[in-house]
Amino acid sequence: MARGARLVCRGRSLPALARAKLQVQRLVAARWTGIGAVRTTSAGRFVFAVPLRTLGGWTLRARLPRTATHNPAPGAAARLVVARRR
Repeated sequence: MARGARLVCRGRSLPALARAKLQVQRLVAARWTGIGAVRTTSAGRFVFAVPLRTLGGWTLRARLPRTATHNPAPGAAARLVVARRR
């Protein structure tokens, strides 16, 4: 993907968690860093956009934090490379 582009990520929680707040995280220097948050729909689906400003490898995930009724649950990580625009 090109630097300056906007990455749109879509997903769903299983089981479907209505209106759950998910943390959007990026792996930086071997640590997960929060870069935003998103709420699921009534059907457990979510979508978020991330502006790609830094060159190099990116690893992103959506994570359900600990709540009164759920243990923390990280989602699958997605990897991509951000390059200069041509």
